[in-house]
Amino acid sequence: MQTVNSLFWGKIEKKLYFLFLIASLFITNGIFTNIFSQTFVKVTDPNNPVTTTATDGNYAGAAWIDIDNDGNLDLYVTKNFLFRNIGGGNFERLNDFTSISANQLGNGTSWGDYDNDGDIDLFLSGKPSIVYQNDGTGSFTPILDGPIGENADNRGWTGAWGDYNNDGFIDLVIAHPRGFLGSPNIPSRFFKNNGDGRFTQIDSFEFTTVLAPYTVSTWSDYDLDGDYDLFIASGPAGSAALDFLYNNTLSQSGVADFERITKAPIGTDLQDGQIWNWIDYDNDGDLDAMLTNYSGAPNRFYRNDNGSYTSLNNELTLTGAFLGNAWGDFDNDGDLDVLLTNEANARVYINNGDETFTLETTFNGGSRSTSLGDYDNDGDLDFYNTGSSNSSRGLYKNETQNGNNWVIFSLTGSISNKSAIGAKVKLKAIINGNPVWQFREVSAQNNFNGHNSLRVHFGLGDATMIDSVIIEWTSGESVFLTNISPNDFYDVEEEIPIGYLNSNFSADVIEVEGAIAVNFTDLSLADPNQPITSWEWDFDNNGTIDATEQNPSFTYSSNGTYSVSLTVSNGIDNETKTRTDYIIVNGVTGVQDLTGKIPNDFNLFQNYPNPFNPSTRIRFSVASESQVVVKVYNLLGKEVATLMNEKKTPGFYVLNFGGEKLPSGIYVYRLEAGSFSSSKKMILLK
Repeated sequence: MQTVNSLFWGKIEKKLYFLFLIASLFITNGIFTNIFSQTFVKVTDPNNPVTTTATDGNYAGAAWIDIDNDGNLDLYVTKNFLFRNIGGGNFERLNDFTSISANQLGNGTSWGDYDNDGDIDLFLSGKPSIVYQNDGTGSFTPILDGPIGENADNRGWTGAWGDYNNDGFIDLVIAHPRGFLGSPNIPSRFFKNNGDGRFTQIDSFEFTTVLAPYTVSTWSDYDLDGDYDLFIASGPAGSAALDFLYNNTLSQSGVADFERITKAPIGTDLQDGQIWNWIDYDNDGDLDAMLTNYSGAPNRFYRNDNGSYTSLNNELTLTGAFLGNAWGDFDNDGDLDVLLTNEANARVYINNGDETFTLETTFNGGSRSTSLGDYDNDGDLDFYNTGSSNSSRGLYKNETQNGNNWVIFSLTGSISNKSAIGAKVKLKAIINGNPVWQFREVSAQNNFNGHNSLRVHFGLGDATMIDSVIIEWTSGESVFLTNISPNDFYDVEEEIPIGYLNSNFSADVIEVEGAIAVNFTDLSLADPNQPITSWEWDFDNNGTIDATEQNPSFTYSSNGTYSVSLTVSNGIDNETKTRTDYIIVNGVTGVQDLTGKIPNDFNLFQNYPNPFNPSTRIRFSVASESQVVVKVYNLLGKEVATLMNEKKTPGFYVLNFGGEKLPSGIYVYRLEAGSFSSSKKMILLK
């Protein structure tokens, strides 16, 4: 039996032979054509659920992400289609989101590690909009309460993660389209990440007060001043109006805020805006812009000329019902190409390197969102296309064979956000005898209702060595790499600066019913060469040190709202973090346990202690009589223990878990009770 690779190369050999004959014929007749044209082939494998599953035909979004950190890109298509990449070009469908069944016009998606725990989380916009927390194994738990909870009225067309104040935690903007997604109409939403798993809603920005038909919001440091600016398209779908473009004032004033951009032409042109993208299409080191417009205005293309913008008329500034523009180097020649989607088709345009583009391929059928990513890890960009018809909807493999080189970087932040959203990567290589600098920016929203892989891909043409790579993290730190070999994958993690010290913490529960122990987890960061040596906790902000453990537990004996402080020291410097009005305590009638108390909700609490050795306690609540299953898994998803599998009456429960026979590492414990399920991580540290 032939292997997949041998079958693939057999097809390529036949294809090249056929093309050779055609090329010979053309040359014989005095005609020359490029036989190595761009080739995308739709995958039709009947055993692959990506090709056999009928994904939504509405205005769905898509994104390539790595949900389990195994180096293979997984695929998510709104609103309930998650496909795990199991290698060899094969996928399996996961069912974490099949409970989402709201019938609505559009759903956008944006992925990012909002809690900086090392795995990527999901934001799904719609009616309602929901944040799903990844437990590290590919299982997801919806956030039900709080300002970003499922029960809040955060209806949206799409959303985007981005760190607007450079504090190392990604924030969330949700664009609400006036006239769509139910009534009453609401403005767009903005949520500041507090860094402890909670969010604070900010409603003082213009777009959080003004009603408009907002479509897709994108983040980009368009002026390269070190802060993330915000671009919200506002497509009236048939008429033209101003889009909502904002300069972030953080670098100028030290305060993160949004100032409306009114500069011509980007701030004055009337648009039917769908998605803004800021890209360096001409490799001159600054960011140019493209906006796809619906029927009320033509597409826009703005060339950046040292901070001034020239509106170009080129092959991309077409009129029609355009939705997405997705940028990537499809032919690996060292410049950015683009795929446009509209209500009639998807179109691939190749960058000619002289500020012009050539229409290479057209895929007929209504097309909405396209996500680019190298799902088969062969060095070129493939794509998944959503759309209204089966003819265009599906997975397309890049089968171009032109000998061009490539490189892909996977970035992990430390003092910057873990997903490295907003990081800038600049690369220099000698291509066709000329030194070429290319520029990429990591984005979690860069197409219509979705985004490309967060991995950073560069085509290198005939370059045999990468001269230089500069990575600029959102923290302001940079790394400079030299003499890198092409045709490989590189993982780059942000180094913690010398002497760095930052205090941070979270609690497993912040609203307490009765006198129940609250478990606190230290989330502080420090220079590994100057580690934290002491912790001082003040649980009621009265100036008295209540605990000196790294991860303590504290029982509040009185009703009230409490601020909590943590001071950490590395023996040289101290750093204090105070969370104001952090813990809310109700129902206390004296110090008591919760035996016999009936909880209002199902819940799974963070284990304590964490990290632990050799044992830890796992606490959970059951709101109605249910069959309760509690299991522990390693990060490969292998079950290592079943702690409970029996029917339980309503109440609070505590289980002990011993890790004496297990190696050190991260484990996941999961509770299933009726239709409720939740997972959390714990660390065994021997």
